[in-house]
Amino acid sequence: MATIEFRGVSKSFSRHGHRQLLRQRVANWFRRSPHDRFWALRNLSFRIHEGENVAVVGANGAGKSTLLSLVAGLSKPDEGT
Repeated sequence: MATIEFRGVSKSFSRHGHRQLLRQRVANWFRRSPHDRFWALRNLSFRIHEGENVAVVGANGAGKSTLLSLVAGLSKPDEGT
C-alpha cells in the first residue's frame, strides 16, 4: 500500500505580470480565459511506499515547490487526487 499516491494531479495558477487596481482584478475574474493560466504541474501520477526515499530535482520553475506543497496538504490540486 502506498503512503503517498498522486493520480492525474494538476495544479495551475493565474498569470498576473503586473500590479493591478482592485477594480481591474475583480473585472478580470469575469473575463479570464483559460489561456491566462500557468500550469505548474500537469497530469502527474506516482506512488511512494513506506521506507522509500525520494529526491525532487529540477530547474527553476519546474514545479518542485508546488509538488511539495501538495504533498504536505498546504494547497489543493485543480485536478486529480
